Amino acid sequence: MKKMQGIQHGVSPAVLHNRSGKMKDTKLYLVIPCYNEEEVLPETAKRLNRLFDAMEAGDLISGESRIVFVDDRSRDR
Repeated sequence: MKKMQGIQHGVSPAVLHNRSGKMKDTKLYLVIPCYNEEEVLPETAKRLNRLFDAMEAGDLISGESRIVFVDDRSRDR
């Protein structure tokens, strides 16, 4: 497990293999429900983008991977 600015994360290569056998072909979609999170979303997005960039550079995920923030009708913007 690596530690990056207070967030622990780890990626198991065994989890990322797909049918082609090439991890870099794996499309990862991360869906994040957001409820009253307006203040922390910019930092969250920045950290997740750095993580996705590093995973793509290491051929762990495809450049077609996406992070999706879902508005769950909270009262913030």
